[in-house]
Amino acid sequence: LEPVASGFTELPPLLDVPNSPDDLKLIVGVGPVLERMLQRLGVGSYRQIARWSEHDIDEFDARLPEFRGRIRRDGWVTQARELHQSKYGERPY
Repeated sequence: LEPVASGFTELPPLLDVPNSPDDLKLIVGVGPVLERMLQRLGVGSYRQIARWSEHDIDEFDARLPEFRGRIRRDGWVTQARELHQSKYGERPY
């Protein structure tokens, strides 16, 4: 951490999350409640979801018991890849 002129230590920017979270509600199957739940679990970007492995999907599926199976059924990873590409003009991996 680098000291700044004010005397406070400036935290490095997060490498994997944009400055403002993506609108996860644009993913079919994610509404306001699920978006809040994902954000509480530290997920706020299309890139994060686009990079999920099968193991990650299983982990998040277990953490969202009211919505079990929805991640695969609605194809969140594929949708997140497309949304990331559309918004940022780059592949998420």
